[in-house]
Amino acid sequence: MLNSKKSIALAAALCAGSLGLAACSNDGDSTSTSTTTSAVESTTAVEADNSAAAIQLVDGYCRAKAAVDDTDAHEHMTEKDMKHADMTACFGQFKNMSDKDINVVSFSSPTLEGASTELHETVDGMMREKEGGFTIPAGGTYDLVPGGDHLMIMNYPGAIPAGDSLTVELKLDNGSTITTEIPVREQPSGEENYAGDMDNMDHGDHAGH
Repeated sequence: MLNSKKSIALAAALCAGSLGLAACSNDGDSTSTSTTTSAVESTTAVEADNSAAAIQLVDGYCRAKAAVDDTDAHEHMTEKDMKHADMTACFGQFKNMSDKDINVVSFSSPTLEGASTELHETVDGMMREKEGGFTIPAGGTYDLVPGGDHLMIMNYPGAIPAGDSLTVELKLDNGSTITTEIPVREQPSGEENYAGDMDNMDHGDHAGH
């Protein structure tokens, strides 16, 4: 009887020392499976955290825009420009400080309720969604520029005024999400013709996004 009590006490001590990786069980296979699952989940979480810490958006900004129904702001806009009054874009440079490629597959902005968002590229003067997203090479950079790749915001009729900032959530291919604040600015000098790149985009294709 004494030996039995000692055995129970030893089992309890071993259970308490398991660091919470798995619940104690009389079923050895169940304990092993639970421990393995917890370890895999822990590894995935660490990888996601590392990806989030390894990427930065340097000199990022989003173009300010007036509300679609702001007639004063749009007084001198052409009919063609008015077709894109519910759109804007964000630019900057992604910097990857890790030793692995990082793939941004989509983004969203909780600041802009109801807006559609896509990762865009410009090919032969036409903007389109970039298949596969943006891959920032290990230890390298990836430019988001007017007339090139950029974060596209569509179907947002409200104003996005200069001086504000947008909360942007970048989703990576490993399932993790990076949240960053991007300032809103007027279009910098020398980039005023960016809107011309939108002339060749089929606005109707995005209405349901």
